[in-house]
Amino acid sequence: MSMRSRPSPGVPAAVVLVCDGCESELSAAVHLRDWYVLWPLAVGAGWQGEPHPFGAHRCAQCAGSDSASG
Repeated sequence: MSMRSRPSPGVPAAVVLVCDGCESELSAAVHLRDWYVLWPLAVGAGWQGEPHPFGAHRCAQCAGSDSASG
């Protein structure tokens, strides 16, 4: 599964970020419709990866595992 934003179930205009490692989703208090608003929230929550919707992305837990093993 490639890392990307995708429609949120039941809210097609919203986007969520899905981790490439564990498939967990970035949750936000509001439904976000813009990748460029979602990505800074993801970085603030410890996510790592490409600053594009189609890049590789890892949640904080998976990014921490990558750092610990390398």
